[in-house]
Amino acid sequence: MANVNFFRILAGNGSNWNPTTVPCNAGSISFNGNQGYYEAEAVVLGEGIGPVTCSFNAQSVPDRFRLEWSGSTVADSLIVGDSLKSLGSYNSYTNSLAGDNNLTRYQYDYADSVFDNTGATETVTYTSASFPPQSSDTGDFRRDNGDTSFEPDDGNLMVNLYWDNPGWSSKGQKGKLESGNWGAQTGVVPNFPVGSGPNYSQSCVEGNVLLSFYKHTRYPTTFKIVIEGATSGTAWNLFSVSCPTGTSLNSSSISLNGAAVGTTIYHAAPTFSLRPGMKCYYDSAMTQPVSSSQQGNQLYSGSFPTNPPSTGYFGINYGFANSFAFGTPSLGFYSGTDTHQKGMITTMSIYNIP
Repeated sequence: MANVNFFRILAGNGSNWNPTTVPCNAGSISFNGNQGYYEAEAVVLGEGIGPVTCSFNAQSVPDRFRLEWSGSTVADSLIVGDSLKSLGSYNSYTNSLAGDNNLTRYQYDYADSVFDNTGATETVTYTSASFPPQSSDTGDFRRDNGDTSFEPDDGNLMVNLYWDNPGWSSKGQKGKLESGNWGAQTGVVPNFPVGSGPNYSQSCVEGNVLLSFYKHTRYPTTFKIVIEGATSGTAWNLFSVSCPTGTSLNSSSISLNGAAVGTTIYHAAPTFSLRPGMKCYYDSAMTQPVSSSQQGNQLYSGSFPTNPPSTGYFGINYGFANSFAFGTPSLGFYSGTDTHQKGMITTMSIYNIP
């Protein structure tokens, strides 16, 4: 193990942090050495609402990067690395890593700036689905394109997502809303690291990867970074972590339960960032959760993105479109008695006009 420098610039002399707690908005970590399952526990987010980002570099030997928050994996690069841009190397790694991989579990010790061997092991099972599709920088599967999932509905094409605890899934046959995410990748920020010039690199297996998720509630205030280095001689970097500081409040007008007059609902995420699993409320204090027995509650106004595309891929920033120009976005809400699920979006549908 070498070159560890994980957020030390915030440590100072006599940090008050728990030894395994890591603060945000600080330095970096570099690691090379043994195979392992590496965790940075309890990265402190605070009570802010907004996007969380983490930038990594798997370098040449492939690794997998994940972010866990509120009991779920909210971003997952799958196994990425620059060598996977070669078809021969890609096939070699998918074969050699297939099946169970027993990895030593390491936990980051913030006080000493080292990964401690916990004495435990973690078994990770890989299949071909653990890798994004193989692609060169100019191949078919890149971070500047994507495959939006469509299914027919009354002659239209519909993007339809639903809550599949602990995350949301697509009812279509393939694809997802996020541009730049291929296979089971989620939360990979498109057009990163660069989109043009001599250092152009946009393959979906590129080792430089930026992961992001939207922290839409004040709590939990911590999240976990997991790096799976299943190949010997692994080397990777965590360059940065940014955490939200705002307490955003957004509102939308929705036709709730078929009512002709729009009902105002409130939510932390902008309208175009809403996803199944997030919650909406009748009041601006966000204490009275929305409930509806109808699944097709149409959105009429809200924090819509400007100038959404009229054809082609939606992209993550165009999850909802202005209904007057681009079809009809609608939400379905939980209507049961479980207190923890009240106000939760269970389905999201968008009609596209190709």
